[in-house]
Amino acid sequence: MVNRPQPTPARSYEYSSFPVLGALGTLLVATGVLAMISLFIGVESAFFGSIKLAMTGLGGCLAVGLPVLLIWGGMLLVLSNGRKVSFRAFLLVSLLYLIVLALLNLLSRIGEDGFFVDYCNTRLKRSIGSASFGGVLGESYRFCAAYGEPAGALGMLLAWPVHSLLGTAFSAVVLHTEPAQADSLKTRPL
Repeated sequence: MVNRPQPTPARSYEYSSFPVLGALGTLLVATGVLAMISLFIGVESAFFGSIKLAMTGLGGCLAVGLPVLLIWGGMLLVLSNGRKVSFRAFLLVSLLYLIVLALLNLLSRIGEDGFFVDYCNTRLKRSIGSASFGGVLGESYRFCAAYGEPAGALGMLLAWPVHSLLGTAFSAVVLHTEPAQADSLKTRPL
């Protein structure tokens, strides 16, 4: 009998080692850097102007947090390519950012119309007759993209449903106590 060398088995890849996560992470970092450039440097072009408009429409006066979260999340994806990385701190900071945006949307006053959530509701009811969740998100995006305040469409993701159920005062209390509850749910250190 002739001893033949055994063929080596094909390399098996785990899902976390696919280059897709690295490419997605790189794309997120690049998007975050472009957003930072458009927010801080103020390059006069249609491309950077549209990015700045999108960032202020989503984040309002705290739009600077979006590029930071994009860069951080992208770096975590790039570093997780082949390694185990904890996303817990990123998710908690993102949740805290959304809660702060929601509180700003709930507690910001817009001229004679009262609070910002009420302003979006009444403006939609005047124009189309009813206020839906998508309509309020769109109105919040349009207002914050134009004026840069209060906290954009991302804040309205939490603010409008809580405001619809509880009103302005109770929803601010609920959103204020939510980070403390999220912190108490941790079972092991970050």
